[in-house]
Amino acid sequence: MAMVANAYAHLGMLDAEMLVAFADEAARGMTAMQLPCATARQRTVVVADDGYDHIAVTQLLNVHARTRVFHPEFFAVSADWLSVQSYLITCTPQSLAIALHAFAKFLPDIKAQGTEPYSQLCSLFAVADKEITRRISKFSVQNLVNVLSAFSQLGIDDVACLPAALHCLLRQRNHWNTQDLANLASALVRLGHWDEVFFVALAEEAASDRLKTAFRFDERVTLLNGLSHFAKRHVHSNGWADTGNLLPPDVQPECSSSSSLLGDPVLLAFQSAEEQLSKAQIAKG
Repeated sequence: MAMVANAYAHLGMLDAEMLVAFADEAARGMTAMQLPCATARQRTVVVADDGYDHIAVTQLLNVHARTRVFHPEFFAVSADWLSVQSYLITCTPQSLAIALHAFAKFLPDIKAQGTEPYSQLCSLFAVADKEITRRISKFSVQNLVNVLSAFSQLGIDDVACLPAALHCLLRQRNHWNTQDLANLASALVRLGHWDEVFFVALAEEAASDRLKTAFRFDERVTLLNGLSHFAKRHVHSNGWADTGNLLPPDVQPECSSSSSLLGDPVLLAFQSAEEQLSKAQIAKG
């Protein structure tokens, strides 16, 4: 069913009525047996063991996110399903990232349902946080970007997987793309995590020959906004000594001068953006 929904969505042929019918059926199907649930409600929840696995559940969540159709019952049952440890551990890194990303997209809708659904979602993210931390080395760049973006949108301050996620991302920075840079900068700002090593890495990649000409306008704006928040915070805090840096010693910057960290990569990122925007304007005109 999830595969069918995805196929129709790819073709642009999936309307809201069809998706709601799929979600209705999935919600009913996932109520075939009772299992203990690790949500804030600590209640017994009904979920299915028959015909539903992490692929079916997360792919159907993904279709809802792509089409912007919110189905309260299906999302509630899916949150309960994923909160069951025996199901959660079967999820691949991609499935986990897809699920959290989908839930975060509908945060306003979930909050509108009342405090209980939001508490249920926070509990799911707490359980997922532990599982992500345990398997962090298995997550790709895109998986980690989606995970951090989802946590930041939920407004959770204490994200256990954050230090390890940033560590893994830095080691794979040659795989970053322009969308990754923008989304990571935005996520770190929302999380209030002002790690100088990571922000400098974002700035360096933004000004690199590999990426500087590849930005969409909205991506560049988002990245520059994040870098400006970062730079302003450190200027106002009279230096870079207290940065909350959680990264291990082997991925620290070679440069030991805090002034040169701000004076080179961050400034170069803005200069590079100005240059590219000027070229685009000239080309238009």
